[in-house]
Amino acid sequence: MGSNRMVFILGAASYVVLLQAAYILGIVPSWSYLGFVFKDPPAIIWLLGTLAAIAPSIWMPISLHRPSQWLYLFLYLSVYVPGCFMPFFRAAGLGQPTDPYLPMIATLFGCMALLQAQYSFPQLRLPEVRIRPPVFWSSIMIGTIVAYAIVYKAFSGGIQLVGSEEIARHRLEGREIIADSAIPAIIVGYCMTYVSNVINPLLMTFGLWYRRPGFFLFGAAGQIFFYAVNAARAPLATVVLLVLLFISVRQNRVSFPTLWVWSVALIAALCAVSPQLPFEGAQNLISWAVMRTFIVPGYLIGVYHDFFTANPHTFFSHITGFGWIHANPYQGKPLGLVIGASLGRPDDQENANLWADGFASFGYLGMLIVTVLLAATFYLFDAATRRIDPRIPVVACGVQGLIITNLPIFTAFLGSGFCFAIILFYLIPKQTQTTAVNRREKDRRVGHREFKGEA
Repeated sequence: MGSNRMVFILGAASYVVLLQAAYILGIVPSWSYLGFVFKDPPAIIWLLGTLAAIAPSIWMPISLHRPSQWLYLFLYLSVYVPGCFMPFFRAAGLGQPTDPYLPMIATLFGCMALLQAQYSFPQLRLPEVRIRPPVFWSSIMIGTIVAYAIVYKAFSGGIQLVGSEEIARHRLEGREIIADSAIPAIIVGYCMTYVSNVINPLLMTFGLWYRRPGFFLFGAAGQIFFYAVNAARAPLATVVLLVLLFISVRQNRVSFPTLWVWSVALIAALCAVSPQLPFEGAQNLISWAVMRTFIVPGYLIGVYHDFFTANPHTFFSHITGFGWIHANPYQGKPLGLVIGASLGRPDDQENANLWADGFASFGYLGMLIVTVLLAATFYLFDAATRRIDPRIPVVACGVQGLIITNLPIFTAFLGSGFCFAIILFYLIPKQTQTTAVNRREKDRRVGHREFKGEA
């Protein structure tokens, strides 16, 4: 086993242990009112969960050859790792048995192995489509302007920048505006998500990559606009994540996956000591960021497991277009609201990741089914970007990592724009692809080691 692999495994092990410490020392004291509780589970259960969380680091890619490897890595960090111990911590804290979660952890482990297996297949070669750059980029800009016009028309006077204390109010107002708008809510929703999750990140990425600040500023301003529309933090978080990803893929000292696993380990460590930080604002920001990004996905796996073990599965009937398969036992009510009500918060929509949603649909088999679908999506994504320097779609589609860790696969694929992003990258003109490849070759000649590490 090479030294690079050992550094990655050590980073993953550090992250697993530090994230557990962050939950116990930083999250529970500040956020217990949201249901984050803790009591020592049985030692053997704790050990098994910890070892299961570390195990995939033995085979995970530690070099960046395909853009989906970033999404695979983020899924590991944000969903799989907390999913291996959060159900145990929560059950013990509530005085419930922990043994029923062992099959869940075993299934999660199998899902990670399934996702890794698709990288053993050669990349699919899709037929080439020739589009002239002026046609492609003009279409993008026209479509973007139309989308902005639709959103502006729908929200009109409801667009305003608000502080953190007014976010909840502004969000509720935004929902009411969409419900009362003459423009169908589905059209407004697609305009918002496709532009904020796909178009703006693409423009910002090309602005950074090709040193065109106007592109970056246009995309960043658009994200601020969408925050002003309904106070959603995700568009602003996208800008930060995109810049961090750009810096990560351009540096040449440490392999990209190793850098990220050690970086999130450091963030977890900061969260663990956050109660001792001198500034209350820093304490809240760090603990909230870790809680929202790296704790909630694993927490909801346990919540969904408990609810749908005691209540009927949906057999995918809660997904639009699949109602003919089986009658929806929850009468069309979004599962997020069903779970929110079960937690005593009926106004909260507790949407979960693909594995929690898969369990809600078909139990452990459902988790495997959605994993196969995600593996196929990753495979298609890599095929669509085969002629492009993989670092570009990693940066441009970085936000999809946040999406797939917080939403069911069908919502992430269609409603939040992952499918649209794949199509755009497949259609990007050949001249752009060639420029990207030439830049990559130049980087290699000057010693840039963006693919440092083992295959």
